[in-house]
Amino acid sequence: MPTPFSTHCHCPPASSPLSRPVSGAALPQPTSSLMAQPQTYISYVKKILTDTDRQCRMCGICFFCGVGLSIQQLEQQEELSCRLLSHRGPDIHVKEVISITEKVSGVFEGNVLWLQGPQPTSQPLLDSHGSALLWNGDILAGHMVPTDMSDTQYVAEQLASGRLEQVLLFLAGIKGPWALVYFHRPSKKLYFGRDVFGRHSLLWRPPSPQHPWLRVTSVWQQCEQMQEVMAYGLYTVDFSSVTLDEGFKVNLVPWLHLSDDDLSSLHPAIEVKQQMKLGSGLKHSLNMTLPSMAILEQLNSLPSSVEHHNLEAFNAVLGSSVEQLLEVLTQAVQRRVDKCPPCCQHCTASPSLCHHPRIAVLFSGGLDSAMLALLLDSCLPKEESIDLLNVAFPTRVCCNGNAKGKTKTKHKTSNHVPSSVSFEVPDRIAGRECWQQLQQLRPHRDWNFVQIDVTSEGSAKGCPYVSPARVLLCGQGADEQLGGYSRHRGRFAAGGWSSLLEEIKMEVARIHTRNLGRDNRILAHHGRAPRFPYLDEDVVSTLNKMPVWIKANLLLGRGTGEKLLLRLAAATLGLTKAANLPKRAIQFGSRIAKLEDQKEKGSDQCYRLRCDPSGPDVT
Repeated sequence: MPTPFSTHCHCPPASSPLSRPVSGAALPQPTSSLMAQPQTYISYVKKILTDTDRQCRMCGICFFCGVGLSIQQLEQQEELSCRLLSHRGPDIHVKEVISITEKVSGVFEGNVLWLQGPQPTSQPLLDSHGSALLWNGDILAGHMVPTDMSDTQYVAEQLASGRLEQVLLFLAGIKGPWALVYFHRPSKKLYFGRDVFGRHSLLWRPPSPQHPWLRVTSVWQQCEQMQEVMAYGLYTVDFSSVTLDEGFKVNLVPWLHLSDDDLSSLHPAIEVKQQMKLGSGLKHSLNMTLPSMAILEQLNSLPSSVEHHNLEAFNAVLGSSVEQLLEVLTQAVQRRVDKCPPCCQHCTASPSLCHHPRIAVLFSGGLDSAMLALLLDSCLPKEESIDLLNVAFPTRVCCNGNAKGKTKTKHKTSNHVPSSVSFEVPDRIAGRECWQQLQQLRPHRDWNFVQIDVTSEGSAKGCPYVSPARVLLCGQGADEQLGGYSRHRGRFAAGGWSSLLEEIKMEVARIHTRNLGRDNRILAHHGRAPRFPYLDEDVVSTLNKMPVWIKANLLLGRGTGEKLLLRLAAATLGLTKAANLPKRAIQFGSRIAKLEDQKEKGSDQCYRLRCDPSGPDVT
C-alpha cells in the first residue's frame, strides 16, 4: 500500500515527497516559499505550489482609461498592474496605449500563458480597424473553435462586427469560464463582463464625477475601491458620449434569467438596458414543481441510508436521474481534461515522457471531491498520476489575532509543533479513508494523497513544495444546487419544499457573488487554473430540469437526504464511504476555525495579512 505524501508548513522538508519523480522526466527541487491567506481552503492549497516555474499561468488582462489624462499619467497608473499581471501570464506581455477619442485615451495590457493554439497569441489582440480584445477564457463547448486557432483569435473574429446583437448572440453560445474587455473602434464602444457564474476574476472601480476613470482588471492590489464586476451580464460604455462633466456612463445588458430583484445590488451608476437580454449556456431554469401526495408517500418510504444493496429502492423513485447526472458530470470533467495541456508544467520540453500529475483535486475526502477524483480517473490515461490535496490544521494550537488585531490564546504555542499536536482532523481522516477506497476501486492509478499540515506560524510563512499539476478541480457548486448546506435544512424545516426551492434558487443566482473570483485570483497568482465541473453549464441545466426531491430529500436524515442524488451516484460507482458522509464546512473539517477568529467569514479579507507588509498584494 502506498504511503501518503506529507508536508508540514511550519517546518519545510529539505526534499519534499512530490519533488521526486513518479515516472518520466525528473522534477526540480522547490526553491521558494509562498504567502498563504488564512480562512479559506483554496487559499492554503498554494502552500504546495511553487512559483519558480512560469510554464502554467492564466491570462491577466487590464484596461484603464480616463477623461483628460495624458499618456504619461495613464502609464504611471498602470505600473502596479504590470507586476501583478505578470504572475498570471509569463509568455507574452503587451501594453498598448490607444487614443479612443479626442478626450479619452486608454491602456490595454495583457499577459498571456500559452495553452492553446499552434502558437501564442499576444494580447491585446488588435485588428485592422484598431479594435482591441483582452480575453481570459476557455471555450469548452457551445462553439467549434478551429484546431489551428486560439480562443482569443476566434473570439476577436466573432466580435469584429461590433453590432451589439451579434456580440450578445456569440457570448450566449459560450460554455465555459470567461472574462473579457473589448473595444470596438468603429463604434467607439467598450464591452466588458464575465461568464454567468463569475468563474474568472474581473475587478473594476466604477467611475464617478470625483474619479472620472475606468479600470477593469483581472487582479489588483488590496484596495477597498476595487470591486468584483458582478456577473449580471455584459457591460457597455459608449465613448462617443463621454464628457468632462458627466464622465463615463456604464450600461448593462443583463442575463436573460435575471429578475429586477436579482439586480437590486447593482451599482447605482449603471443603467440597465431592459429592452435587450443576454442569453447563456443554461438551457433550463430551476424546476419549481412541488411533490404531490403520491410522491411524498414514496419519499417517506425510502431507506434511511444509501447503501449499495438498497440502490434499487432509490432508483425506483428517482428513475434514470443518477445516470443522467453521471453522464453530464463525466462530460464536464472530460472537457476540462481535454483543455489541459498534455504534460505537467515541468515537462514541456518532453511532454510524451510525462506521467506526472497535470491535474489535481482539492480533496477533503467528502462527497463532492471524491466524485471528482473518481470521474477524473475515467478521463485520464492510466499511466498518469493524480494529486489529492488534503489540508489539515492542528487540533491543539489555537492562537491567532481577531479582526480587531487582538490576540486570543487558548493554548500555549511555540515555533515548532509539539509532539502531542495532532493533524488527525475530520477532513484528514475522511480523506485518507476515501483515498484508500479509490486505490481499491482503481488500483491501476497512482493516487498521491498529499497531506498538507498547517500551523498558525506556517500559515504566515508558507512552505516550499512542488506540485506539477496545472489544473485544480474544485467542488464548488454542488452544495448550492443539491441542498447541501445546513441552511437548506433550516429552510425546509421552517417552510417545507417551497422554502427549500426558494433557498436553492437564491443560492444558485448569487453564486457569482461568493468566492469564485477571489479563489481564481489566488490560484492564478501561483500558476494554477481552478476548474469547477459542478458549474458546467450542462450540469447545471440538467440539475435545474430535475424536480427538487430528486436532488435532495430532506425528509431523510443528515448524511443521506442532502445531496441525495450525488450520494446515489457515488454509491453506484462504489464510493460507499463518501456517499454517507454528512456535509462538513471546510473550516470545521480542516479545523482552521480553531486557528481563526470565530467571527470572521471566508469572504472577509484577512486582517492579519492586510497589516503585514510582506503579505500577498492580491485583492
